[in-house]
Amino acid sequence: MPKLADSIAVRARFARSASLERDLARSEPLDGYVVTARALDALERIAETAATGTAGGAWSLTGPYGSGKSSLALLLDAAFGDDSDARGTALRLIDHASAEVGELIRTAHRRHGTGSCGFHRGLVTAGREPLNHTVLGALYSAVLRSYGEIPSRKGFRASATLKGALKDAEADDPRRSPSPSALVDIARCLAEEMPLLIVIDEFGKNLEAIRDGGDADPYLLQQLAEAGQGSGLPILVLTLQHLSFEDHLTGASTIQRREWAKVQGRFEDIAFVESASQTRALIGSVFDVHDDLLSARINRWAAAQAKSMRQLGIADLAEPSTVASCYPLHPLAALVLPELCSRHGQHERTLFSFLAGHHAASAASFLADTDLPVQGSLPTVGLDAVYDYFVGGSALQIESAGLSGRWTEIATRLRDAHGLTPKQARLTKAVALLNLVSTTGTVRASRSILALTGFGTKDTLAELEKAGIVTYRDYADEYRIWQGTDVDINLLLDAARQRVNKQPLVEILNMIDQPQPMVAARHSAKHDVLRVFKRRYADSAEHVEPLDAFS
Repeated sequence: MPKLADSIAVRARFARSASLERDLARSEPLDGYVVTARALDALERIAETAATGTAGGAWSLTGPYGSGKSSLALLLDAAFGDDSDARGTALRLIDHASAEVGELIRTAHRRHGTGSCGFHRGLVTAGREPLNHTVLGALYSAVLRSYGEIPSRKGFRASATLKGALKDAEADDPRRSPSPSALVDIARCLAEEMPLLIVIDEFGKNLEAIRDGGDADPYLLQQLAEAGQGSGLPILVLTLQHLSFEDHLTGASTIQRREWAKVQGRFEDIAFVESASQTRALIGSVFDVHDDLLSARINRWAAAQAKSMRQLGIADLAEPSTVASCYPLHPLAALVLPELCSRHGQHERTLFSFLAGHHAASAASFLADTDLPVQGSLPTVGLDAVYDYFVGGSALQIESAGLSGRWTEIATRLRDAHGLTPKQARLTKAVALLNLVSTTGTVRASRSILALTGFGTKDTLAELEKAGIVTYRDYADEYRIWQGTDVDINLLLDAARQRVNKQPLVEILNMIDQPQPMVAARHSAKHDVLRVFKRRYADSAEHVEPLDAFS
């Protein structure tokens, strides 16, 4: 019997993470890339600046680990690069999402005369190193990509400056380091010829190096940003990190954090977090069905599943085309995956590992191992398979103490539940996974939702309740694996900590440890007047008037 993998393939782009250094100027890593709303927003801002003036701009793109920031950088590089297959692929993808943004990029090339050669582009992945070394790496990369080597001074005015900066970076003497003024001069020299695009991926590592005691001049980045703003040169600077500049510097001195907060003020901040619907659009781009008969079967199956989703009020999967694009995932699996990956994983990186990885419980392994029946129901990757990968395979990254305790109890109870039939085990895993991702609303382990799993829900749930594996909470219409209270103690403690952190220390001390009044014994005995002083805490900034000794 043929396998599902004979008719459904996982596109190669999703089998590995993007790498700036490895994937530069190649069209293959862009194959199947989905230009989401957040990516389009970033593209439009940069393209509009490049197309409407001679000056540049600076942007700070902040998004969690694995959210696709590096892939966006590769798309930017290709779109503003030379006339090649990579640029053609990038513009087709952008045109498909927004013809207006695609036209802005073409306008930018016409304005600056870069239709053939493209912009100068310096893309670099930062490490725990001084910032000037990272910026130098980006500028050196831009020179090599445009010229093939460092040209003579006649062909490139700043060639001697660049060579000197490279020698300073390689020197063993810690007192020698590429100067910010030299680096800005190199950037200006490049931008005088054609626009310069600088992209620093993993910029947070530079900031963490500074926080851990490294020495860096925050004004280097500010000077680069200002060199391309206002009436400056067409220098486009983009940093990619998973936290704001100031948050990456948690633990650094107050002065350092304040200075870097000022630098970030020169950058236009772009939040890079995809919605659940956008993440499902990414899921739909992973699988390629190349069998027309199977496509027809999937469409019929998707129509029935979408109808069930509509009846339950799940609007995100109410369209047959959306459900069909996610096959071989069961609609419930497609429903919980975005929330599971964003809350407990590394977003798209974790998602694509599950979809295209080699783990025994991954979707790719399911395609390779599962027979395709000639007729009857289509096999799907259900909630139990998602549980096996994320919880059973320890792919979750649960940092909250409350969620960690819940996860531990769920995993332990399922591991210690002996004698379950295959149907009972699969339904128990479905309940457990819904318990992990649900908060309130429709997506919870209710009877109606669990009925969609097709595991003989009514009788099987009764068997699991009798065995004490699951508990039904009538007020919430939800089955639960864990036995604990519904009151989230850790959430309340976190909220209390946040309130306390906003209060001055003296206020906290005065609330929890009020000093007892002090009797002035000698004065009282001498003057036959009882004098009592009320005491309280005060900080060094508060002005306290001294008592008059003779009053």
